[in-house]
Amino acid sequence: MMKKDYKDFCVKEDISLIDAMTKMNTTGHRTLFVVDEAMRLKGALSAGDLRRWILSSGGVLNTDVSRIYNRKAVSLPKNFDPETVRDMMLSNEITIIPIVDDGLVMTDILLWTEIFGGQRQFNRIGEKVSVVIMAGGIGSRMKPFTKILPKPLLPIGEKPVVQVIMDRFHAFGLDDFHMIVNFKKGMIMSYFENTELPYSVNFVDEGALLGTCGGLTKLPFGELSENFILTNCDSLIDADFSEIYQFHKEQGNDVTLISTARKFTIPYGVIELSQETRQIKEIVEKPSFTYLVNTGSYILNKRTIRLIPPGQPFGTPSLIKEVIRTGGRASLFPIEPNARLDTGEWDEYKKTLDVFGSKENPFSTAEDA
Repeated sequence: MMKKDYKDFCVKEDISLIDAMTKMNTTGHRTLFVVDEAMRLKGALSAGDLRRWILSSGGVLNTDVSRIYNRKAVSLPKNFDPETVRDMMLSNEITIIPIVDDGLVMTDILLWTEIFGGQRQFNRIGEKVSVVIMAGGIGSRMKPFTKILPKPLLPIGEKPVVQVIMDRFHAFGLDDFHMIVNFKKGMIMSYFENTELPYSVNFVDEGALLGTCGGLTKLPFGELSENFILTNCDSLIDADFSEIYQFHKEQGNDVTLISTARKFTIPYGVIELSQETRQIKEIVEKPSFTYLVNTGSYILNKRTIRLIPPGQPFGTPSLIKEVIRTGGRASLFPIEPNARLDTGEWDEYKKTLDVFGSKENPFSTAEDA
């Protein structure tokens, strides 16, 4: 693979938070370096820095990174010692380090793969964590495909989307999968019965359509891990689930919702009226608004299942409301804007196919090699 240009990892401190998150996803690394006009290193900006800002500010997204980045960035001289760098990367879990001259001007970067080689490394979670996949929906937004195939079996590359999702979780060391099925369940179960996999799948028939989390009451409660991952069957998340899981446990959360920022543009001129005169005050052409949105993936403590009424349609927004009402903890873990692919609607499905057809597919694992 061709070495990346170090300038792709450099930003000015006036870059917006959203643009910084997008750039992280584009580069494939979760760290950027803040430089001045002369390319002198001023600091580092990590995905963790952005997440801490979003949580501490109450979700403020309309800001630049000048108040967010770390001004004490680790750097290397041009004549660095490889053994020292190995120890530094391992002890500090650093995957990218800037190389600077005597005047702190950036001249290059050093990537983890240049020191350790090999494919992308996934941090294994290190304990049993169940993964529950909601795969019972009809897939109305993807008709006419879903008139023939159930939504979980829509093809992405050479695999159905639900297998791509499961393979990604397996890369983090997870192998206990529970799939809640309903619509065209026979096709889904038949596919997995005839496919050799390095993990097990327990199928649960929800019977009636029970919404985005009502089917959790049908799961074998005693077989679930204390904290488990819940995801739908059409969202691909390019994030470090070991980090998200650790965050969930450290925070003592009952629910951790994985969110991302999404920009919405109104394709018209928006009219603002004066409250006093009711005359036109301003017309704003095609304004954009950025919001934190739900990716459809969560980490739940299994005691939250007790809050779901058995046998009734119930959605995750209602579950989160119940967690808050009963004094539980519900928090979010923000990821980069392009770190989520949605195969549940046509335009996003086409984008996903483009990503999987590219040379630098972020969802490839060792099993795909």
